[in-house]
Amino acid sequence: MFRIKPHLLLLILPVFMHLAAGVHYQEVNFKSYTLLLHSFAKNIDWPGETGKTTFVYGVYGKSKVYDELLNLARTKKVRNMNIEVRTLNTPAEAAACDIVFVPTSRSSSVKDIATQIKGKPVLMVCERSGYCLKGAAISFNVNEEGTLRFDINTKVCVQQKLVVRAQLLQIADRVY
Repeated sequence: MFRIKPHLLLLILPVFMHLAAGVHYQEVNFKSYTLLLHSFAKNIDWPGETGKTTFVYGVYGKSKVYDELLNLARTKKVRNMNIEVRTLNTPAEAAACDIVFVPTSRSSSVKDIATQIKGKPVLMVCERSGYCLKGAAISFNVNEEGTLRFDINTKVCVQQKLVVRAQLLQIADRVY
């Protein structure tokens, strides 16, 4: 009979937990990200939006969220504004957007993007958990039940001249 020694089990268990978390993370439906992004657009006020006719979502790099946002743009609006979706290739391009989504694969660029949008009414949203403490206004996280959730850094929102409505703050996991 084969037996695993307790100390060996302690070494193997974290590996299995990490693999299980990775599989669980991949199960997240990217449409959920898109619906939350759209909810952010509707529950945050941008300065000077009264005269605007187009609301711009930017996706930094490649992400399935881009395709989902294109689908959303065909049928929805943000407070009577048409939706435009752009792929962003450089941090500087973020300054021309209303919302910038940064996928996990590009999270190393958050600091550069934050520098480019500093003081501008741009909401940076990161797919990766914890990034609202590293320069993003909002970061997503997946809880133990597999539900997509988010954290908000209100200080970043104020710096970006964005007003977050109370309804959005009430459903956030954490507000900083």
